[in-house]
Amino acid sequence: MNINNIKEIEILSRQIPATYYFFDILYLDGKNLQSLPFLERRKILSEIIEENSRTKISDFIEEIGKKIFDKTKSLGLEGIVAKHKSSKYLQGIRSRDWLKIKNIKTQDCIIIGYTKGEGNRENYFGSLLLAAYDSKSKLRFVGHTGSGFDFDQLGKIYEMLQKTKVEKCQISYVPYTNRDPVWIKPELVAEIKFSNWTGEKIMRAPIFLRFREDKIPKDCIIGEEIEKHVEEIIKQQEGIGKHDNLDSTSSFSSSLSFSNLDKVFWDKARNQPQLAKKT
Repeated sequence: MNINNIKEIEILSRQIPATYYFFDILYLDGKNLQSLPFLERRKILSEIIEENSRTKISDFIEEIGKKIFDKTKSLGLEGIVAKHKSSKYLQGIRSRDWLKIKNIKTQDCIIIGYTKGEGNRENYFGSLLLAAYDSKSKLRFVGHTGSGFDFDQLGKIYEMLQKTKVEKCQISYVPYTNRDPVWIKPELVAEIKFSNWTGEKIMRAPIFLRFREDKIPKDCIIGEEIEKHVEEIIKQQEGIGKHDNLDSTSSFSSSLSFSNLDKVFWDKARNQPQLAKKT
């Protein structure tokens, strides 16, 4: 990630090759598949993708979601994604049919500026100034972070920041900065880990995790990434039977009784056995 030099990309591709995981299919031979149920799309995907060491289809697990979620905690993983079996693919829409359940609180933020560095960061930046959209679609300040960067990243990030400098702050109000700020266009999106929100919706102890090149600034909505406790979600879904598919994870189990155990959820495919309710 964040490598632009073609030669360097070629070398790294040989040294540490990536594996590409497919988790969904939206079009096939010009036909739009987004309105098909999730399991139907997965069946089509399994029939056309040839898996090998570098190309795979992501797995999912059913019915033991809480155990899987607890296991992600012990492994230090970020969390799980729960998916409704019959869900359509809705582009650009946040839906309760796909839920991110995290072990940590994170927030996608827009970088609106930076402060000048001191000491061993004198030639770089001190901290990144962050913003996100509130419920009224207004861009507002949510804090700043100077943690989470290794020394190699400092130079690369600093170069990126120089390309989009502007004279004035691009949001209406910034309550404070720890040093003199340099403003940039609100275009770069970063994922930030933090401990909690203050009453003024400022992140406590924010730490930089990574840039999100797959996100646009409008995706950065305050509170959208706040962890929802797994027990709350189990309670909400009891008796509804929703979110019984998990991408590389599992759905939430509860003390529900089931009928029609021979019902087939997913017909047999080349890389997938038949899945009935009782399996």
